[in-house]
Amino acid sequence: MTNNYVQNTRKYQKWIKEGRGQGQKETYKPWLTVFDVPSEGRSHRIPSFKLKREITAFSNLEAARVYQLENDCSVIDYNEQYPLNRDKTLAIANRPEFAFAHSGIRDFPIVMTTDFVVH
Repeated sequence: MTNNYVQNTRKYQKWIKEGRGQGQKETYKPWLTVFDVPSEGRSHRIPSFKLKREITAFSNLEAARVYQLENDCSVIDYNEQYPLNRDKTLAIANRPEFAFAHSGIRDFPIVMTTDFVVH
């Protein structure tokens, strides 16, 4: 991971102002893009004919799922890199019966995402 990979409250406020993690179909903007996450793996930016926008996939497996969703007639919309509510993920991680370490960068708890929310 590169040393300049930072997530913080100021960056999150900027992303919220940009509309990340918000919108539907062609107006949806993913919380994370291929430019936000350092990776040595494969990432993809796939044009969606169904949603009329570019889809962000961080692996070959995610890209394969995009192609499935594009060809599934029952799917009307899907959101990739969808942000989870950080207060809720922190509360879950802090429950004594789970004792999970919440994901973070330099002791800052990050907003976690799910690969896809399908409608």
